[in-house]
Amino acid sequence: MAIELERLVLSAPHLHHVGSEQLSLPNLATAAFREWKRMNVEKVLRDYGQFLRPMNEAPRDGRRILGQSGSVLVNCYWDINPSKLAGPTWVEDDDADHGYLDRYFSGWIDLQKLKLLDYAALARLMIAYIDDARAMDDHEALKALDRRLKRQ
Repeated sequence: MAIELERLVLSAPHLHHVGSEQLSLPNLATAAFREWKRMNVEKVLRDYGQFLRPMNEAPRDGRRILGQSGSVLVNCYWDINPSKLAGPTWVEDDDADHGYLDRYFSGWIDLQKLKLLDYAALARLMIAYIDDARAMDDHEALKALDRRLKRQ
């Protein structure tokens, strides 16, 4: 570790996206703070019971879930003996031609806990989205919101 008068510099070769570059402590603190601030949307959704859970917690008893893959939600259930497939898998229908493995999904939402949000919740969610966009300097998201407001 090298110490400079103005800042502390850390070597971070274990960070694959950084490689062997050096990160300053103030930059790490700023990145951590931004990460914490940008989680407003997740916090609001969690308040209403709407959050992705890890796939290892998904029910394997035939109950339906919403599995998230990218920006798509798949309404499916675990079938231990699908008629047209080789083994247990997540399927959308009883007679499915294809299924999904856990690794296809980034997480799942429990349909039994899914609820529609009222106007107050949607307002909180919109404010959280704007706060997250500002915290991450996401100018594209802010421009899209600005364009939408100008159309009304």
